[in-house]
Amino acid sequence: MALPRRECVIRVESEAPVRTRTRDLEPAFRSAAFRARCLPLYLAKIARTARYAQPAAMVDQEIRERLAAITVPPVIEEPDFSQPEPDPRVVHLPTRPRPPFNRDQE
Repeated sequence: MALPRRECVIRVESEAPVRTRTRDLEPAFRSAAFRARCLPLYLAKIARTARYAQPAAMVDQEIRERLAAITVPPVIEEPDFSQPEPDPRVVHLPTRPRPPFNRDQE
């Protein structure tokens, strides 16, 4: 189940799940100049150092590729039921008869 942007389901043990929405908030800055100077530095540092931070375009592309791979059904070769089945032939005949099954002859 895909939820719209900023929606989430909160589940707590022994309680019913709650569907809620988070608010779109702008981060608080002391001044516009501080934001203009420090926010790009912070974002650049996070992009360099965070292991799991990826550009949104790259993540969206990976999701599209993975979704396409699992939603396309595989091609299954079905037998042609209009054709007759192959005739099972005996491939190997024994050249000499088998000994009788008798334990007393040993």
